[in-house]
Order: sequence, then structure tokens, then C-alpha cells
Amino acid sequence: MNRVKTHRFVNVEAGRRLDHFLVQQFPDASRRFLKRQCEEGRVQVNGSVRRGGYLLKCGEIVELIFDHPPEARPEIARAEGGLEKLLPILFEDEHLIAVSKRRAMHSVTLRDDDPVTVSDCLAAYSESCFLASQDRREAGLVQRLDYFTSGVLVAAKSEKVWYSLREQLFRGGFRKTYLALVEGTLTEERIRVSLALRQRNDGSGMEVVSDHRNGQNFKQPREGSEFSAETNVELVETITLGDEFRRSGEGRALSIIRATATRVRRHQIRVHLAALGHPLVGDELYGSRLGLTDCGLFTDATPSGRFGFLLHAESVELEHPVTARPIRIIAASELFEQLVQRSRQHDAVCRTGADRWTSNGK
Repeated sequence: MNRVKTHRFVNVEAGRRLDHFLVQQFPDASRRFLKRQCEEGRVQVNGSVRRGGYLLKCGEIVELIFDHPPEARPEIARAEGGLEKLLPILFEDEHLIAVSKRRAMHSVTLRDDDPVTVSDCLAAYSESCFLASQDRREAGLVQRLDYFTSGVLVAAKSEKVWYSLREQLFRGGFRKTYLALVEGTLTEERIRVSLALRQRNDGSGMEVVSDHRNGQNFKQPREGSEFSAETNVELVETITLGDEFRRSGEGRALSIIRATATRVRRHQIRVHLAALGHPLVGDELYGSRLGLTDCGLFTDATPSGRFGFLLHAESVELEHPVTARPIRIIAASELFEQLVQRSRQHDAVCRTGADRWTSNGK
């Protein structure tokens, strides 16, 4: 199937870097991907191949020619029982639908041989979703979640609603909460993190621009390459691991936290927590020293062959794009509930043991 397509734009602002212009035109594409398009000669300005650092002139025509990834595959989802069997529906009306993504599942189809994705399920469930978004991989999805992140995903059932929700998303109209399992014990019950982000030079992830926490602005992010980002972190539970789950040289305490943010950048929650010194357990990309298996949480790898981390998109609050009524969509996490219950049972046993020790006069 030929997926080669040409995207054509007219620049209206002189002096802008070509790579920054492309980021603005393709907000869902990674900077690494767009950089590669420039390096491979797929970007032309007025018919001439240009690199990312080229400074555009007003009125110049920018063309990007690339091989589009595959579309959502409804037949794959139907073969596995469809959306109703694979994903819980959290909310639905004639305009939009919200589902709960499971852990170790891609939001959208990246390759033809990918296992079933959320967008596959949405395309199988509703042709309206499949046709709603510009990118047919998305099947109406307004936002995405990382492979190991579970929880709320929202999709539109029409192009008009998709554009409305995307506009609301980009202006910070979505209020999102996440649950995460992190290393160590938080020193404060509530922490506000204000750390600008930028993509790493190697394209592997994001990094903080400067360290200015609790609202102390140290450096303003540069337009086009750096992004302001704020996350509010709240301690939910401190988990003390038993000796059987303690690795030599590692601490015994973990924390379950709730993170709240509006305009969530790529990997924002993961990077901000790592910057606090509390990376997600198992998140090697951002400095985790402790894996989920070290904590006795998983014994079998996911289909990708990895164990990953625990991050759950617990809720999304938004304004309904048609009725303007506020909506709060919640996806409960049985796994995090079990972790909290297990921690409290462990603490109760420890307290009982301490009481017996005291009553015996020892």
C-alpha cells in the first residue's frame, strides 16, 4: 500500500527556523522524527531541500514528503472480540467516547505487525471515530498514553468534536490526574514542580531545562524548543517492602503518589518525578535503580519482553465540546488499590508484632 503523502504549507513569519516551523505544523510528531525527515532530504522549501536550521522567509512554501505509518486496523480488533471485550468504556454519548487503556498496550498503530491497539478497537467499534481525526492511526483519539501507562483515553466521534477537544487540550483545558509508584519516600505530602522541558539531543526522551521548584521561576523556556510544565504531586501511600523484596544496597521504601497537571507535555510526569529524586519504579529511561520484579510485583514480562513501570491516568476533567458541561471521567486501578491494601496489611502486621513485643516486656 502506497502511503507516501505530501504536506504543503506557506510560511507567514520571516526568520523562523525550519525545524521549529515543522514542530508547530505537526504537534503529534516527535522532534526526532521531524529531524530525520530534514536529514533525509524529505523537506523542501520552494522546491529546494533544506535542513532544520534554515531560516524561513515570509511567503516561502514548505513541503514535507514522507511515508505515512499504517492506519488503525479494525479487523485486528474484531478478531479479538472488539472494544467491548478488550477495553472498558468509561463514558459515551453521540459526540465522544472514553475508554480505559490497559497497561502494555500501544495507543495507536505504529507498525503493521503491532498487537491490537486502542485505536484499532475504536475503529472497530465506531466508523465515526475512525473518520474523526486527521491521522487515521488515531481513530478519533484526542490524546495518547505511553505503552506502559494505563487509564483514561478520550476519542471524538466527529471531525468537529475532534478539533474542539484538541483545542481544549492544547490550551490546558484538560485536568488530568495520575497515580504512580515511585522510588523512596516523599519528604513533603504536597509538592508543586515547575520545570521547563525540552527533548534530549539524542531524541530518546525529555529533560528538564532548569531546576526551579515550588513556583520559583529561574528561567523562561525558549519558544519552539522548550516548554513550560507544572505538576502537582501528592503523597497517597508509603510502602515498606519486606526483606524478601529488598535488593542489596537499595532502600526499602516506595511511594504511591497522585500527580495532577493540565497541559501535559511528553513524559512530563515521569521527568518531573525523576527530577524530584523519585523516579517511577522500573523507569530506566529516567534513572530508576529498582525494577518491578525487585519489588515482587511482576514475575512475567509484558508482550514486549519488558516489565516497565506503573503509571495510571486516573481521571480527566474537561468541558463537553457540545453541551459545555463539565465532565469528570474516572478509570479505577485495581492494581494500585491492591498495592495500597497490601501496604496497609503489612503495616498492621508490623504494628501487631510491635505490640506483642512491648507486652512481653522485652
